[in-house]
Amino acid sequence: NSLLRERRENLHQLFGETMEMLYADRLNEWANTLAYHWGNTQNTCKTVQYMVMAGEKSHWVCALEEAHQRFSKAVELIETTPGCVDDHFLADVLIKWARVFVYRVDFKGLKNLLERYLPRIEALDDKRRLSLMLSWIAQTHVYAGRGGIAKPILERAHALAEEAGDPKCIGIAARELIWLYSYWIPDSGQSDAMVERYYRQALECGEAANDILILMEATLAMGVHSFNRSRCAAGRLYCSKLMEYGRRFRDNRSLSHAQWGLGFLNAFEEQYEEALENAEQALHLSQGANTELCALVVKGNALALSGKVVQGLEILRRIRNAILRSEFILPRIMVDMPLGIAMVKAGRMSDGVKHIHDSMAHWAALGDYTQQVWGNAYLGDIYFQLARGGVTLSPHVFLRNLCFLVRTLPVARRKARHHFEQVVREARAYNMPGYLAKALYCLGLLSREKKRYEEARSYFQEALQAAETSEMHIAEKIKQELDSLEKVQG
Repeated sequence: NSLLRERRENLHQLFGETMEMLYADRLNEWANTLAYHWGNTQNTCKTVQYMVMAGEKSHWVCALEEAHQRFSKAVELIETTPGCVDDHFLADVLIKWARVFVYRVDFKGLKNLLERYLPRIEALDDKRRLSLMLSWIAQTHVYAGRGGIAKPILERAHALAEEAGDPKCIGIAARELIWLYSYWIPDSGQSDAMVERYYRQALECGEAANDILILMEATLAMGVHSFNRSRCAAGRLYCSKLMEYGRRFRDNRSLSHAQWGLGFLNAFEEQYEEALENAEQALHLSQGANTELCALVVKGNALALSGKVVQGLEILRRIRNAILRSEFILPRIMVDMPLGIAMVKAGRMSDGVKHIHDSMAHWAALGDYTQQVWGNAYLGDIYFQLARGGVTLSPHVFLRNLCFLVRTLPVARRKARHHFEQVVREARAYNMPGYLAKALYCLGLLSREKKRYEEARSYFQEALQAAETSEMHIAEKIKQELDSLEKVQG
């Protein structure tokens, strides 16, 4: 048996050496086969090298579980065979493996892995590698809502990257700083300025490094920054840029992000059929759990808000549960408020309103100000529909919500006005033109019903300005209301 084993090892080594000579300039193409042959020898160093190469190859074709297994095996071999590679190589493996964790939406696992090895990477005194490690660690905190922890880590990563003069490192740190300032820095003016600054830097570095992932992810971050602030024209522009990157680099991930982004904007503008079509396109193009999750969020929103409440509610609940398990809470910002209004539409009115209030408090505690605007807008719409008789209730649903309705109906108009006025104040302060236009439009309708025509005109005129600034479909409705006012007063 020992002779047979030795002979087999020699044959595998011969195969490996022969392939290295024959395909010296195409080793990546044969990484899987080379990892297999060297893996059947005592040469752990070459086994690890080709295992990592094979893991990279699997990642690039989006075979994420296969990539995860190969990187895991490589690190296991490094740990069990001290000295087979140095810690610089280990750092590179961890940095490559990090992106697989991201696409698998396993941020808790990524944080635990990188923090375990951080002291060894710190000891290398290698600014480039340390910067990349810190950026990935910071990302896990940003995505989990721990902005206060992420900020000093990212600032250090960015400073190290600039000291190293490495465009890729600078671009990755800048990309994560966009997410940080977009979500977790309460000062709106500072957020916008810093987000724009780091976006320009990430683009410059992404182009210098010809790195699609930096270009795509920085542009996606800017798109989400715009979506969350109802800047529809800017959001569509960033989706268009993602489309360009997708075509330029033949990258389906960019195209998938563009589609769910457009779907989110279409759902916001109540173009639900278009939103559903975008969501299906995004799912078709999706190459990772993160893009699939965002596409399903859009689908759930569009279904729930277009009247297919049961289907939409089921998707939104399922996605929210997945988000809570994964420590990837950023997409939850697109789930919480729509889930509340879906609950209301499903006949659970008191529960839905409470869910929106609880969600507003949750996001405020994390440092995100946009969700106060979202929450007030959704609450205003609920009371607005109740005040105008826009909600049709079956006898069963009426009885189920009797206490809520008895308390709410007499004051629904006042509550609607209160929430819309809150939206107007906050949307003006935070430059959220879409929500500003919608809230002013509804306030105009409430004023018109009370025959306060000049007040209604003032609301409609400001609403039209905000809607046209953001190139929103609601502008046509507002123009119709202004024309109607002219006839009433004429």
